[in-house]
Amino acid sequence: LVINKDVGGSIGRAGISLISDNSVNGQSARITLERTSGSSFIGMDLASDSRDGIRFLTGDDTEVERMRIKSNGLVDITNLTATSIGIGTDTPLAPLHIKSTDDGTTLLLESTDGGTTLAPDLVFKRTSSTPVSGDNLGSIRFLGMNINDESGGTVVAEHEFADIYARGNDLTTGTEDGELYFRTFIDGTQRRRLDLNALAMVVN
Repeated sequence: LVINKDVGGSIGRAGISLISDNSVNGQSARITLERTSGSSFIGMDLASDSRDGIRFLTGDDTEVERMRIKSNGLVDITNLTATSIGIGTDTPLAPLHIKSTDDGTTLLLESTDGGTTLAPDLVFKRTSSTPVSGDNLGSIRFLGMNINDESGGTVVAEHEFADIYARGNDLTTGTEDGELYFRTFIDGTQRRRLDLNALAMVVN
C-alpha cells in the first residue's frame, strides 16, 4: 500500500509493505515515510536477523538504524550511529544530554534487588590502553551561571563553581592507590579544599 500526497509542492509518500523474502534488508514488514522527489525517509520495520525486534531507521541515500526495541522488551541502541542522544533537548551537547525545565529529579537510579549488596550503582570507568600512575579517572562538576554587572547591564555566563575528581596515584598491580579531591572556587580561583590520598586526609 502506497499513499502519495502533494505537501507544499513536494510529493510525500507513505507506504506499508509486507516482504516475504526475509533476506531483503533482514525485515519482514515495513512502514515508511519518504519524499519521492528525494531520497530522505524514515521507517520502521520488523527485523528478522539474529537481533530481532522493531527497527527505527532514517536515511538520505543509505538507511541507518537508529534504535531497536527487541522482542524481550529491551531497547537496543548498540547500532546507533548518531553521535548524541537528547532527552528534553533537540541540540544535545554530549553523547547523552538530559535537560529538565523544573526543580524535580532529573535522573533516578533505582534497584529492586532484595539482597544486601550495594545497589544501585553509578560507575565511572576510565579505559586507557596506556595507563600510567597519576592518571585522572573521572570528575563530577557543578556548573551554574555567574553575573557580570560591569558592562552596564547584567550579563550571565556559564561557570564552574565546584568539582570532585578521582585519580589513580599508583596503578601497579597489588599496590594500587586511589585519591579523591574536592575543589571549590574562592574569589574566582579554583582551590583544592579536601584531599583524600593514600597517606592522609588533608583539609585546606
